[in-house]
Amino acid sequence: MSKGSPSDLPRGITPKMRTQGGKTVQATTEDGIPLYRVRVWDNAANRQIERVVAGLDEAKALRAEFTEGKRRAGRLLAVRVRFVDVAARYLVAYRVKRDGSPRPKSSLAKERTCLNVYILPVLGNAWIGDIDLPDLNSAIRGLTLQDGTPASGVSARKSCERARRNPAWRSLASRRWRCY
Repeated sequence: MSKGSPSDLPRGITPKMRTQGGKTVQATTEDGIPLYRVRVWDNAANRQIERVVAGLDEAKALRAEFTEGKRRAGRLLAVRVRFVDVAARYLVAYRVKRDGSPRPKSSLAKERTCLNVYILPVLGNAWIGDIDLPDLNSAIRGLTLQDGTPASGVSARKSCERARRNPAWRSLASRRWRCY
């Protein structure tokens, strides 16, 4: 195979093609440098990011930059992390909607209050990896107010919904984590 064939290229890098005289050929710049498409799926934005660059070395560098960008602040790299740390990062990320616009302060205040009043006292120091489905269900069922009285069903459901939004728990939520 030739040096620039698609099977030899790293994942996410493909040659940019164009039609010339009825045949498909690789697109090049005016200087004859081949063009490459760099594609990466961004889970946070829930869309594919695509850029066109000139030269294979530039394409590899851009691919590495995209991959590193996925691991910047707000992304969790550690396997052993406590729920308190995840909740703090979650609140920082929750300030901005997925489309980039800021959330209303009232929404952020409700989210913070629910975490501080209901969820953190129960699960705050627990390791994320050690929490399983029965623990989560019992924690939600056992939510209490500061004076010791049980939380209402609406409060428990809202707390459950907020806990499910947390990115570290999405794998648990996908296993039919029910709110009671």
